Amino acid sequence: MRTVQLDKTSWKAVDTFVKGEVKNHLSLPTNASVNYLLAHRKFGGCGLPSAADDSDFYLIDTAFKLLTSKGEDVTLQALGQLKRTVSHRIGRPPTDGDLTSFLSGSMEGKYKTTSNQLSNVWTKARKASSRQFVTWSFSQGQPSISFGDETLTERKFCKRHNDIVARIKTAIAFKGTILSENQVVDDDLLPDLVAEIDGNIVIIDITIPFENRRGAFAEARQRKITKYPPIVDFFKTAHNRDAIVVLIVVGSLGSWDPENDSCSESQLHLTSAFCVNSVSLTASGGVGISISNTSPVCNSTGVKLLPHP
Repeated sequence: MRTVQLDKTSWKAVDTFVKGEVKNHLSLPTNASVNYLLAHRKFGGCGLPSAADDSDFYLIDTAFKLLTSKGEDVTLQALGQLKRTVSHRIGRPPTDGDLTSFLSGSMEGKYKTTSNQLSNVWTKARKASSRQFVTWSFSQGQPSISFGDETLTERKFCKRHNDIVARIKTAIAFKGTILSENQVVDDDLLPDLVAEIDGNIVIIDITIPFENRRGAFAEARQRKITKYPPIVDFFKTAHNRDAIVVLIVVGSLGSWDPENDSCSESQLHLTSAFCVNSVSLTASGGVGISISNTSPVCNSTGVKLLPHP
């Protein structure tokens, strides 16, 4: 799949054959709906994967890995090839916005009236992204891809996220116990941390929107708000425990989302401890990321000490 030895049509033929064999194995009529085969096992389906869809995701994954390789030479060559491909399409040197539009499968402007004469890893990734509704973003040549609620970013952004999680863990150590970190809860939800604080189960999720603006903060927060109610029900039903969801949104350049301060008293204690801990770590020469210098800092009363940029 990753090397495109078979095209999309061939993988669709594989899917058709496999579905027929599974129907036969389950003694289902040949004209039975495939929804049961494809549905998630959590909802009573078979969870049968799609080879055609997987082939698309491998094409996207290959392009992303080339652009974020540990080898600097590989990354520079990959970005150069991508820029040349886009330049041939639009007739001028591409900007980050052009790279974003190209790999996201845009058909607006120049993309509507032109085409790429030669097929390569970038044109294939473009088509695959369009079919699977995967969105790319570029900032200073660094890519980020979004699919549904999930965002995959370049390693530096992952490190920033992990640094923030580490600070949260340090803050929690003064008030409670970490129960799990980055582990699946209720089959398909993956919060950053689950902790017990003051007798309550606290689910903590940190998100760093790629775009450093208020609108992006609001969108990221709303996606998480929509995503996490089932985990509260899970703890109530399975463990008879009340759970609190704490969402912390921090901009990619370190900006603090003011909505982080609009929380219950128990949540406020956690975010306040996080802020104080961030300052103490910076002062003591600990892990340093730009959030320490650009985010408003709370004291024990939740009052901001630094203005929002």
